[in-house]
Amino acid sequence: VKVVELDQPLRRRRKLEDLVHAAGGAGRVEPPPLDRPKRGGAHARAAREIALAAAVIVAWYAVSISAVVSNKLMLRARRFPHPFTMLLIFAAAKWVLARLALLFWKLPPLAFQPGAWRPYLGAVAATGVLTAVDVGLGLCAYMHVTVTFVVIVRASAPCWQLLFGAAMGLEKPKLELVLVLLLTSTGVGLAALGDFEFNAHGFALVLASTVLAGLRACLLQRLLHGARSIELLGWRQRPHPLQVVYALAPWTAAAALALALSVEGGAIRRAGLFDGGDAAHLLLLRLAGLCALVFATVLAELSVVARTSALTLSVAATLKEVVTIGVAEEVFHDHLTKLNLFGLLLCLLGAQSYSMVKLGRTRKTPRSGFTPPPPPPHDHPRNGDL
Repeated sequence: VKVVELDQPLRRRRKLEDLVHAAGGAGRVEPPPLDRPKRGGAHARAAREIALAAAVIVAWYAVSISAVVSNKLMLRARRFPHPFTMLLIFAAAKWVLARLALLFWKLPPLAFQPGAWRPYLGAVAATGVLTAVDVGLGLCAYMHVTVTFVVIVRASAPCWQLLFGAAMGLEKPKLELVLVLLLTSTGVGLAALGDFEFNAHGFALVLASTVLAGLRACLLQRLLHGARSIELLGWRQRPHPLQVVYALAPWTAAAALALALSVEGGAIRRAGLFDGGDAAHLLLLRLAGLCALVFATVLAELSVVARTSALTLSVAATLKEVVTIGVAEEVFHDHLTKLNLFGLLLCLLGAQSYSMVKLGRTRKTPRSGFTPPPPPPHDHPRNGDL
């Protein structure tokens, strides 16, 4: 065996000499030519990627704006004036559809650490309950104010997210963030003045929904990137957005059930909407279509994130608000004065500036400011790891 091992380098050298001799004794062997990619092929691939990303963004716009318009028509036209019952149907459908999506993409549910009940209740359960209250109040607002007014007030969400983030230690208030807060607040104030339709009850509902949306975003940030995320999810588990949607869904559905029974239970029973008949079947069909639109909006937004960057998503989200207002003016004949339009532009500019500042800080440091230590050397991945 040792003789064979010693002869192997000699054989390789003789093969190389034979190759040199076959090449004409030039002393070197020319390597075969490499297949270089054609420039036209690279440009074609880039064009296809851009076209696919644009198609995904257009699909996101279509399903998202269709869901907003459909919710408004369903609630404002008094076809189904029960927003919390509608929320319950949406939450239950999203729970089921999220599980089916996980099975389709072969993703396991999130595996939480045993015994981590305190961070679980403070992050997952609280975020799920706040989602139900936030969306429920937003649906109630559609019964009192216009879609344009809802879009304007919801543009102030970064202000509340900044305030709650500073209170929780997730954000460090800096000059640029304070300027963004003042810009967005001024825009909301100007957009709500003038001849624009104003309803105090509807404004309170939208504002409460927006405040809860900012708090919910901070809780979700702490769940995914905070110091307690290691305690809750472990070292190696990186949550997929669909896994997070499925983890929050049961708490959202439970909170929606409690709200629907306490606020609208008697009205639903007296109306007999689910007693059968053609009208009930048509109503259930419309609600099923709305559930599909809402979940398609979630999937479309995830597809935009997967196909593009966070900056593209931020710019596209800002433009989507403008398109939503344009559609609302065509469908519901919403009216805006020049002062309202100026305030709206300030709101959108503030929201976009906040996204740009957050994106720049995320590229430099983790969002929570918490740098986790390296994992233990014997920490092996579990079934819930990606």
